[in-house]
Amino acid sequence: MPDAKFLEEYSLYQKFDFDFGKNSFLFPITIVDLPDVNLNMYCPNCNEIRTFRLTHKYNHKKEKDVVIKIFKPPPPPTLEENDLVNLNYICAYCEKFHRFFAIKMGKGLKTIEKVGQFPAWDINIEKTLKKILKGYSEYYKKGKTCEFHSYGIGAFAYYRRIVEDIIGQLLESITDLMSGEELEKYQVALEEVRKTKTATKKIALVKDLLPLILKPEQFNPLKTLHDALSKGLHGRTDTECLEDAESISTSLVFLVDAVLSQKKGQQKYTESMKKILEKQRKKVIKDEKQQDKKIVEERAKVKKVIRDEKTKRNSLEEETVAERKK
Repeated sequence: MPDAKFLEEYSLYQKFDFDFGKNSFLFPITIVDLPDVNLNMYCPNCNEIRTFRLTHKYNHKKEKDVVIKIFKPPPPPTLEENDLVNLNYICAYCEKFHRFFAIKMGKGLKTIEKVGQFPAWDINIEKTLKKILKGYSEYYKKGKTCEFHSYGIGAFAYYRRIVEDIIGQLLESITDLMSGEELEKYQVALEEVRKTKTATKKIALVKDLLPLILKPEQFNPLKTLHDALSKGLHGRTDTECLEDAESISTSLVFLVDAVLSQKKGQQKYTESMKKILEKQRKKVIKDEKQQDKKIVEERAKVKKVIRDEKTKRNSLEEETVAERKK
């Protein structure tokens, strides 16, 4: 069944496999069987990512053929191969901004593909990704554009160019997430990386040394990059290249986000600890000053007692001398 990711992320003419859950030869599949899903997409009116809810779905061709009978509603249109279904969505927050999708039914109703959408698909690069891409942001946008239009060869070429140019910097930044023996082994491999010019060879040298924090559920993004880049472009179709282009893009974005997020987390932790330690240091200094003040006050009291005793003693001596003179 079509899900949110299909409508939110899939490019035009990119096939999506799904199952209506019933045999179309025995039971007619109608537009009602097409499930309603909510989307999380950008709303220009709200200037935020918002939930979009389905307001209407209809089969253009079938609805033209339906004869509305008095007192009897028409049956829901049956879906067939190559039918076009329109999906209308509205922002659930402001209820003003709309999004529209045109979906084409595939062979045997086992696949669907987007053949149109409005507003047109746009490319937004996350700040963390833009930070490391720097001058390659335009290549990334062109790669995403090719990916959206199912131009796999073009998307693969753009993403490979980005990886080849920034992989060295990315591999260097991973050292900040390691320590001890793990870091020592990685640094040894990194020395060889610095002597190598080919991206696939650089990745091959360190892909098995990636820290666990960058391998969610044992998926190794460096291995994915290496495998995809190793295939190259020669003699491959747009469809074949598109799959690897998606793998490259997904792995690259994950690595950049994970590395920068960890660094940001470490920096935040360090800054927090510095504030705590500074607060503790000031408290110690304050306590020491208060202690010093108490010591000074105690010394002053002792001096006063000694002075009073001395004064008292002198007074007694003077009285004794006066008594003797008498």
